[in-house]
Amino acid sequence: NAALASGQLDAANIATHTAMGMVAAGLPVKIVLLLDVSMTADAMIAGKDVNSVADLKGKQVAFEEGTTSDILLKYALAKNGMSIADVQPVPMPAADAGSALIAGRVPVAVTYEPYLTTARAQNKDVKLLFTAGEDPGLISDVLVVRDEVIKSRPGQVLAMIKAWDAALKDYNADTPGGRAIISKAVGSSVEDLNTAFDGVRYYSLAENKGALTGDFSTKTFADVEAAAKNAGLLQADVTPEQMIDPAFVKAAQ
Repeated sequence: NAALASGQLDAANIATHTAMGMVAAGLPVKIVLLLDVSMTADAMIAGKDVNSVADLKGKQVAFEEGTTSDILLKYALAKNGMSIADVQPVPMPAADAGSALIAGRVPVAVTYEPYLTTARAQNKDVKLLFTAGEDPGLISDVLVVRDEVIKSRPGQVLAMIKAWDAALKDYNADTPGGRAIISKAVGSSVEDLNTAFDGVRYYSLAENKGALTGDFSTKTFADVEAAAKNAGLLQADVTPEQMIDPAFVKAAQ
């Protein structure tokens, strides 16, 4: 993010709420592509004594502040008529939250894959309590490009978007092979990342055309903005018109 802000990068793959924060801070960037949406790759997990979000009242919840876990927790609470004041926050890295649940130090944790699967594998009583898929797009990644690059090098932006679509088509045509390439690049095994892959929905160019001028801009955007504000990660209003540029997706079609 700092590299993008300083002009060292022309574009970046970042979380939607992060992009909102950058624009609210005055950084001239635009969302040109919706890359992926978390469905079950980000979630709240709980032990056998917690069976609903309502059961969280007064209980300790482990989560990493200032991250997607923070957004997911506060969104789930708000959706059930509660707030962070109704629980006992236990701040810790997402990598440790699941372990804290397994060790019995907390009854509830918010984290993401592969930590979700690891926790559930170690204790059969651990269950998914609330997933990002409850509001698809709440936890999502977008491609943002600096305004000056959009104006000065539109051909490169268009080529990058087409490259994403070509890569996604190859991935869908040979998913095991695609996962093997990605896993090797990030230094993990396919087995460790399979649940992360399964828990995310990737968006094609055709799907982007509908999303960027449809649900993502009319509904999802507002949900992410409200959740980011509730989590204290966004301090100013932003609008879809400020942030979303669907022209390249339309041109690529």
